Amino acid sequence: MAFCCFIIGRQLVIAPTFMGVEPNVIARGDDTDCVLFTEEEQRGLALMQSLNADQQARATLYQQMEDPLMPPERFNFADQRHLGGAFQDNRVIPLEGICVAEFNASQRASLMETIRVFLDFLPDGPREARLKQIEQHLESTWWSWIGGCGNDDVFYYRIQSPVVLLEFDHHSGMWLTNEEPARFHIHTITRIPNGNDYGKALLMQYQKQ
Repeated sequence: MAFCCFIIGRQLVIAPTFMGVEPNVIARGDDTDCVLFTEEEQRGLALMQSLNADQQARATLYQQMEDPLMPPERFNFADQRHLGGAFQDNRVIPLEGICVAEFNASQRASLMETIRVFLDFLPDGPREARLKQIEQHLESTWWSWIGGCGNDDVFYYRIQSPVVLLEFDHHSGMWLTNEEPARFHIHTITRIPNGNDYGKALLMQYQKQ
């Protein structure tokens, strides 16, 4: 896991973040078993399944997780389908998929709950302020998907707007031996586009005072 945290006075920026687990189950053999990232997984899948067939088709960038139609730069061994991974600061990522402006009220609410789960690491006050900021940009937020959307499928999804970039991915093995993506190996990434990763925009604002 990696958290980049920047604080000035009462203002807090935590971005970018990387969280990953392989496997995602810590089995103790009793009711203390710990399973990680299932809420991000389940909420993302539920949102995708709530779209109609046309919306799903337009949201889906590639049908397969390692699709032969992918250009070489679209997949790498370490980050796999992630575009905002290590050494990708200030990467310009084209908007893809379907615009949230097309979502109905229920789908927008589902999207916001998915985002809330991603931002669970923030304290209550900063998280609510961040969610309010993100909600103000829903008309220019995009949802994209790779893989299937059946109940047992593996998949990748991205939520991207002028103020947030979130990625979820089922990975193939790194420490383990699965050659295909699996649900027990999950990576998530959060970033703040347009200059405030690492609190850079906040720092510039502070230095001008």
